[in-house]
Amino acid sequence: MDIALVLGSGGARGYAHIGVIDELLDRGHRIVSVAGCSMGSLIGGLYAAGALDEFRDFALTLRRTDVFRLADITVSGPGLFKTDRLMDRLHGMIGDVRIEDLPIPYTAVATDLTNHREVWFHDGPLLTAIRASIAIPTAITPVAFRDRLLADGGILNPLPLDASSHFISDATVAVSLFGRDRFGVEPQAAGADQAGSDTGNLPDDVDPRDREQSVTKGVAHPVSEPPSRREEPAADPGRAAQAAQEAAAEVVAESETRAEIVDDLLLPEATAATSEAAAVPGAVAGWWRERVAQPWKQSTGVRKSRTPEERGREAKARGPRKSAEWNEQFASLPKDLSTVDMMLTSLEIMQAAIEKPRIAIQPPDVLVSVPADTCATFDFDQAARVIATGRALAKEALDRAGL
Repeated sequence: MDIALVLGSGGARGYAHIGVIDELLDRGHRIVSVAGCSMGSLIGGLYAAGALDEFRDFALTLRRTDVFRLADITVSGPGLFKTDRLMDRLHGMIGDVRIEDLPIPYTAVATDLTNHREVWFHDGPLLTAIRASIAIPTAITPVAFRDRLLADGGILNPLPLDASSHFISDATVAVSLFGRDRFGVEPQAAGADQAGSDTGNLPDDVDPRDREQSVTKGVAHPVSEPPSRREEPAADPGRAAQAAQEAAAEVVAESETRAEIVDDLLLPEATAATSEAAAVPGAVAGWWRERVAQPWKQSTGVRKSRTPEERGREAKARGPRKSAEWNEQFASLPKDLSTVDMMLTSLEIMQAAIEKPRIAIQPPDVLVSVPADTCATFDFDQAARVIATGRALAKEALDRAGL
């Protein structure tokens, strides 16, 4: 069977993508297209370039110290890691291959921080697309590309099902890395009655016909048409769930109109809008220096100019600090909780919340859901275990779907 593969974001849990690919190939299926973001774009790109086995061997040897060495820690800049060493290692595996020269269609999704929209890479250097797509905010530095500031595609689209919809296939298999264990929610695939689905959890008074899916050539599709063609729903309280789903569809459709194919960034003739957008980073930098950076330096300079005696007198004048009632309600924070933990956990919660309605609107035929607590975002020394987990979960999902 011809499979359109969609690989989601999720850091080191993305090793599970390798296990899913292994299971699909061992069952005799053909992967005819790949779309991914963040770690999904990396694994999908390596597979499309024929270098996945070499990357697997490399990942299986990684130790904790190797991970941080390859991450290329930086003490300055808009991120903790530059990943230049990792990208050099990937370059040694696949060279300067271009997306349009790959044997199968490939799409990497990044986020344009300048214009608040998605960017889909359909051509150009493969490693350029991967590097833009894996730039986890504040963890991995973003990249400047064609007067745009690009970062992790999972910010706006953690499981880019829409990026694969224009590829011809018999079925779509998607791999989500935000499964049930951590967040208490697990999205389900279309028509997956045995595994449970979102429609199966609708109230009893919802019309059963609203649960149906149209099937063409064995591939399930939502009954509802795109928002621009859909008729106004009837004011029936029993159809509240359907109305909510349609409202979510409009939100997704609006975001899709904001998505931009990277080809548009490569047009030789600049438009007025492009010129205006190109000026945005400089304008933002000027605003930052004038409103934030300079006043901050001035204020810290004033504080540093005070003598220890002056600071001591001020502290004595304030008197002993009293514990306010509002503060007594809080327990002590965990000692091992870091700023990076807070940032990554918050990002994952947001991505999971974005992903679920997108899956409900455009459900894949098979959804492999990897639990969010399989490993931490930067547990890249856990390849063997996570790959095995991905394969086991793929086996279960494919068996349920009869594939």
